[in-house]
Amino acid sequence: MSATSQNAERISVALCTCNGARFLVPQLDSILAQTRLPDELHAFDDCSTDNSVELLEQFAAQASFPVHIHRNPQRLGSIRNFEQAIHACSGTLIALSDQDDLWHPDRLRRSEETLREHPEAGAVFTDGTLIDDAGDPIGRRLWERFVFTAEDQRRLRSGDYVPLARHRFITGATMMFRAQYLSWISPAKEGWHHDGWTSAIVASFSGLCWLTDPLVRYRVHAGQQIGIEGHLVADRDPASFAARSRNHWSSLYFPLQQLDWLCPVLDDLPLPAEKRATGAAEAFYTERAFLATRLGLPAQRWRRIAPMLRARRSYQRCAMGWLSILKDLWMAKDGGELEQARQKPA
Repeated sequence: MSATSQNAERISVALCTCNGARFLVPQLDSILAQTRLPDELHAFDDCSTDNSVELLEQFAAQASFPVHIHRNPQRLGSIRNFEQAIHACSGTLIALSDQDDLWHPDRLRRSEETLREHPEAGAVFTDGTLIDDAGDPIGRRLWERFVFTAEDQRRLRSGDYVPLARHRFITGATMMFRAQYLSWISPAKEGWHHDGWTSAIVASFSGLCWLTDPLVRYRVHAGQQIGIEGHLVADRDPASFAARSRNHWSSLYFPLQQLDWLCPVLDDLPLPAEKRATGAAEAFYTERAFLATRLGLPAQRWRRIAPMLRARRSYQRCAMGWLSILKDLWMAKDGGELEQARQKPA
């Protein structure tokens, strides 16, 4: 089905490439096979040295919708490249596309329909099937790797967005969002990927909805600029108690840094007062304060007891309740973890 002017929404696809010729054609074919075709596609190539641009030109010649191909004069990296790609889009809905995935034929149609059914939501995302270099499933789903559980979904549906503040489970390759929030989305602050940043800003203004069906086949391979492993800060062989303690506290460093970068931006957004007090914005502020409380606990165990008991409701909402309290009490500290966490990485 072709996109027509009769459709209330216009869908733009933002596609970024960088030496992606090996997997690009199957992804472009999956876009052409959509049951709801996009109204335009903006492809930004980040200084490829293979024939990615040539493949995009061949795609543009056969597509029934406008395809705009842009070539960066210097390499920006995937985050900045995606930011400029989404800002080039003129549609009312923007879908992000990686160069190496495969879309289910109904990805665009079902995402658009879901946003139509949920006008309060600013973005929709889906689960995905992980595939290998050859395109074969490896037996895992995206939400398994990014930790988006049934309990997380229940909490988001109830209006509790702490799971979003704790985990980065929204993958840009599965997301479609409303362009009305575009002017507040970029640029992403240091330590954030474009998809996590976009979903955080959009969710602060509105809400999120999701489809549990895997509408993207997400390719896992060694050449990815941004993969699915996340930020690893732990010791590789935490055999000693000291190493386990370092791992425990350091696992809180990066999330706090991210929220330290995000929350001042939220302060400047034109959010209604009720949005600051509820939903995603409230969850980001709450999680930031909770992480700072944990990392700021004293080195002496007996001195940790009172602040942890005062924060027990936050431990229940933002961590694993008494299990996290006991772990924070048991693990060794030097008392300088909060200062270390708030030192920006070089």
